[in-house]
Amino acid sequence: MGYCPRCGENSTLSTTPVSTNTRRQPLRVNSNSTIVKLPQAADGSAIYYGGMRFRVEQSGDDLLLWAIE
Repeated sequence: MGYCPRCGENSTLSTTPVSTNTRRQPLRVNSNSTIVKLPQAADGSAIYYGGMRFRVEQSGDDLLLWAIE
């Protein structure tokens, strides 16, 4: 989620320390989705989508997109 300048939700300035030890969660996208158009990618390959780089994994009918830094 991004920062909303109008309401201040998800403020970029936080007094709560951010733990870097938390496990990241993947984005789960149905492979038959008509809303999200992903390029064809083999399991374990990297793709660019929405300005970010993701590693792709197959999970049944879903694709798991893991953010790559």
